[in-house]
Amino acid sequence: MKRQTLVALSALLGTLAFAPVAFAQSDCTKTVPASPFGKDDQTGATNRITPAVTKAAAAEIKEGKVVSLTNPLVDGVPLFG
Repeated sequence: MKRQTLVALSALLGTLAFAPVAFAQSDCTKTVPASPFGKDDQTGATNRITPAVTKAAAAEIKEGKVVSLTNPLVDGVPLFG
């Protein structure tokens, strides 16, 4: 059973190794609109965070309370990659 699984996995990996680069993204240009920030943009919506926007956001602070937005990594949480 283990040998059959290994052979099947090996065949699958061999197929993927020769797949074209755009294999999973062939229709991407039809479903995702072009970036309003230009074709070479790498930051996306963070382009909208200007000094004026930061100043306006700071004016919204009422209490000064800090809230952590991190996700603690603990045993039992799956880690990928």
